[in-house]
Parts: sequence; C-alpha cells; structure tokens
Amino acid sequence: ILMLVVPSIGKGMVDAQYAAINRIYPSWHALFRSVDEETILKLGAYHEITNWGVRSDIGKLCEDGITAYMMYMDEAGCGLYNIHLKEGRLPKAENEIVVYEEMLQAIGEKAEIGAHVTLDYQVFRGTGLDLKQHKEFVVTGFLAGEENLEKNTYTTLHSKDFLVGEVHENE
Repeated sequence: ILMLVVPSIGKGMVDAQYAAINRIYPSWHALFRSVDEETILKLGAYHEITNWGVRSDIGKLCEDGITAYMMYMDEAGCGLYNIHLKEGRLPKAENEIVVYEEMLQAIGEKAEIGAHVTLDYQVFRGTGLDLKQHKEFVVTGFLAGEENLEKNTYTTLHSKDFLVGEVHENE
C-alpha cells in the first residue's frame, strides 16, 4: 500500500503545481520578435514547432487615467498567452475592438457588445509613438481576467485589417 500511495500523492502534487502554473503564466516556450510574415510561415512549417500563434503590438491608447496597449493576436496566440474572452468574439473588421469592460467604465464609455466608442491612440513607429489619432471602434467582445486592472493597465485586441492599415510592413 505504501508503494502505491506515496507515488500517487507525489504525482498528484506535481500535476496540481503544473495546473496552477499553466493557469497563471503563458504557455509558450519561445518568443520571436521583429519577425516578418514570410518568416512566421517558415517557422510554422518547422517540424519541431507543434503550435504557434501571432502577436503584434500596434500602439497605445491616449485616454486619461488608463494605460492600454493595442495589439493584434490570432486565436492561437490568445491561447498561448492565456487570453480568454468573457463574452463576444475576436475582432474581424478594421473598426472592431475587444476590451476590458472595466476600461470602458474607467473612460466613461458604455460597456456593452455592439457599442461604438471613439478612442484616441498612437501607433508605434520605430522606437517611439506616432502622432495622436482618433477612431470610432465597435466593441465585439470583452476580455476575461483581472491581472493588471488595479493598476488601470489594460490590453485591447484589434483585427489584422487594423494592424495592416496602421503599421507599415517594414515595422
């Protein structure tokens, strides 16, 4: 009995630790930065890469009282970063956005799916931020989780069409 119980408890403890780690931290094992689309496709075809996703930083929102980073992530990238939707769907059209409900409330906007919100933002250019722009977005979903909400730091997800329209190909 002792030879059965001790290994079973030990394996259970290790499994519980792995489950806790996987819930909190991203599940990716490698991160490539400054990679063009052609290289992404080549890396994805490499036989030792079993799962891959795309993340691209777009810019930063310019709203008082909050810090919000704008990014594009495909569905696989969201999974690798443990980013989940509480409600709705990922953005597809250029003017669609996924946000935290708390972010919209912090800037005084209506927090509901389908709401139109006008946001000021700056796109990353080289080593800095470009000129301030504003655009009306349609909310298509809400992000789940509360990692940085107490610091008023948020993430917004945008479509690939928005990324391609705002960020130059060489960046």
